Amino acid sequence: MLALMLFFAAGTAMATQSVSENVQFVAGPSDAEVKKLVMYMIKTYNLNPDQQLKVKEAAMKMASDAAAKKPLNAKKRAALRDALSAAMSKTLSAAQYSQYKSALNGEINKLLDDIIDAAVK
Repeated sequence: MLALMLFFAAGTAMATQSVSENVQFVAGPSDAEVKKLVMYMIKTYNLNPDQQLKVKEAAMKMASDAAAKKPLNAKKRAALRDALSAAMSKTLSAAQYSQYKSALNGEINKLLDDIIDAAVK
């Protein structure tokens, strides 16, 4: 019984460590910032692998849209962040999304602005 419990504990630890390794990043103008956002959200919201991929895809889409819409004014920036929030509402659980919405004026907003800024350089 003890051996079985140790096996499950070790397996859980290994699975948690490799979860963030499932999200692959390629070199691009805003990929470092997208990776920071994904890693922050993995840590803060305990994202499962499917959620990690969807967060990455939504952030990459936001970066692509930002690059296509440059030059950006405050209204366009807000629209980009709103579109990402809409994607997060479909990706995160209700509890995770509530926590995400509460954090929008803090660290997440800075991370989103960093992605947008890198995309429009």
